[in-house]
Amino acid sequence: MFANSPKRGPLSGENGDLVTNGSSDPFTTPPRSESGQTSPSASSPSLSTPAQDPFQGGSSTPSSPSSPSLNDPARRHLRFSTTSLTGALAGATPSRTFRQNLSRRTLSSQSIASLRKPHPSTKLRGEIHKPWLKYPDPAQRWAKILFWALFGLGFAASAVICYFGYASVQQLGKVCLVMEDTFDNGINSAFWSHEVRLDGFGNNEFEWTTASSNNSFVKDGILYIVPTLTEDVLGAGAITNGYNLNLTTDGTCTSSNVSQCAVVSNSSTGAIINPVQSARLITRDKVSVKYGKVEVTARMPLGDWLWPAIWMLPQNSTYGAWPAGGEIDIAESRGNAASYPAGGIDKMQGGIHWGPLPQFDSWWRTFGIRQDRVKGYHSDFHKYTLEWDERYMTIYIDNRVYSTLDISFDRSFWSRGNFPTYFVNGTDTVKLANPWVQSTSNAAPFDEPFYLILNVAVGGTNGFFPDNVGGKPWSDSSLTAMGDFWAAKDRWYNTWPADPTQRGMAVKSVRMWQKC
Repeated sequence: MFANSPKRGPLSGENGDLVTNGSSDPFTTPPRSESGQTSPSASSPSLSTPAQDPFQGGSSTPSSPSSPSLNDPARRHLRFSTTSLTGALAGATPSRTFRQNLSRRTLSSQSIASLRKPHPSTKLRGEIHKPWLKYPDPAQRWAKILFWALFGLGFAASAVICYFGYASVQQLGKVCLVMEDTFDNGINSAFWSHEVRLDGFGNNEFEWTTASSNNSFVKDGILYIVPTLTEDVLGAGAITNGYNLNLTTDGTCTSSNVSQCAVVSNSSTGAIINPVQSARLITRDKVSVKYGKVEVTARMPLGDWLWPAIWMLPQNSTYGAWPAGGEIDIAESRGNAASYPAGGIDKMQGGIHWGPLPQFDSWWRTFGIRQDRVKGYHSDFHKYTLEWDERYMTIYIDNRVYSTLDISFDRSFWSRGNFPTYFVNGTDTVKLANPWVQSTSNAAPFDEPFYLILNVAVGGTNGFFPDNVGGKPWSDSSLTAMGDFWAAKDRWYNTWPADPTQRGMAVKSVRMWQKC
């Protein structure tokens, strides 16, 4: 609606023309005489008589006679130059603000530069003598040669180191898949069996391992192994006194040793029923591998004194009882918080157990620890992997860069262990025998088939949870260690998540390959 309206500004009249009312505005048209000529007092100065510059107090050059008049409608919005304005504005007395604005807008960078005093040149005059061009220094030439020679040598050495470093990494070779379980159809009995016992196995753990769906179940394609309280099943009173639990009688015990499946709670002797129930799944007699690869994708549980583990034992007792037959720990951790001094849920360890007798178990020579300082191993799923053959064994988390064990079978374990020739057994001094002497492989005892175990243990007296560390409520040497643990329930149970999927170890998949 305003497209055809004449533009008005501070210099425009009703029709857009410049104001000519005789004001002191420097753009006002000078008054004319009766004859129609411009008054001499207001006319542009002649070439012979310089006009006084109203801005600088000096003379100014008159505008060109051919320059368009400021009253010309076609020049209503022209951008005035300093030269034309000084002539047009001669005799006017512009305001100070106007002069400042005009000088800022009209002075070009070129005119400002012309006012600057040029800097004197520092360039040398005459011919410059450059003797180094005529007589070059041979040291500079040899310096360049030496630099590029060393550069090339360093590059070549780096390439050689990288090559041999890569070539030295042991490669497993061809393997054949013998088991793959993604738990799409529950717990597959073709792969898994439950171990049901009360004795705490070799570590005197505090859990009762069951086949109950409370302790092992599949949900949304994920296997959960979850610890629960026994009092939820038997009642609180039965734990500490007057309850006779016999798993052999009800037929659920998986051990041939009755003592591993029966207990009577007695408050007088301190004997109690295992206060926690959990699960232990094994592939024994169903799937085992000798040399190959095992990969378990799992997430660890959170909670004080929980002991999740992914590990392997020998299918046969070729070399005798533990640890002579060996043990492979692919992954095990503690459910305690990261602040636990002995290493909590932020640390994961892997390694192997081996030795002629339990007191000579040399696991400490062959284990390693990885730490997740950001989230801990209870927050995300990780791939825990074992690779081994007759030449080497490596255990790692997600990829081989994060290995917990990387060992080459370049010598026998008997030599590696540096065992004594004799040891004291009671009152007798006995010569220590080499249990692997019959094998010609340096991999012995790890040259036999091993089966897989998944479990969540609780507590124990084997030293995995050190005494007097992190508020541990029992002592490994105490005859009532399990009872002491249970008596401190108020101190540890509130650290166990109420959600069983967070309290338990979650297993997404298990794969086993045999070298072929």
